[in-house]
Amino acid sequence: MKRPDPEQQTIGIILSGGAGQRFDGADKGLIMLRGKRMIEWVIEAVEPQVDKLVISMHRNHPQYAALGYPLVKDLSPEFEGPVAGIVAVMNAETGNDQALYLICSCDSPWLPADYVSKLAGALNSTEADVVVVHDGKRRQHLHCLIRGSVMHSLAMYFNTGGRSMYGWLAQVQTTEVDFSTQAECFSNINSPDELRNL
Repeated sequence: MKRPDPEQQTIGIILSGGAGQRFDGADKGLIMLRGKRMIEWVIEAVEPQVDKLVISMHRNHPQYAALGYPLVKDLSPEFEGPVAGIVAVMNAETGNDQALYLICSCDSPWLPADYVSKLAGALNSTEADVVVVHDGKRRQHLHCLIRGSVMHSLAMYFNTGGRSMYGWLAQVQTTEVDFSTQAECFSNINSPDELRNL
């Protein structure tokens, strides 16, 4: 596995705990795409770029366990969104304040090979707390790299009712990283129609 900084562990978090509302309640991470589960495409892209990979999930434990990676279940039995999943992983990774946390979603199967190195380079060259992908049109709030030292801020935000990643990013020092030449790598599959067209 590759590290952007040999002194700094990078923990990849794949968010796969959504309700799948636009897929009639199906678990998006387990939906088949070109012969693999969608999350398997994300694992294949991200695993070589991080030191540790964790799957944040909400249901279907046996199917995710079979993939062979650490699992962290959401804090609540309700579907409370991606922030809940990130905070759950942070709680499980006690003592990793110096780590970098890579956030990515299970419905973006085409992530680029320089995903982490490009984000880490931007983070290490600034005073930012978080660097977030910008695809040339908009921020991709669920594709970012976070310093472990500010993860407590995300937990406080969640514990006081915050549920939007966008809302938390507005409260910390955030820098955008230009991925406009690789915008297609951050396409999410949000409906059965989009899936059929691939």
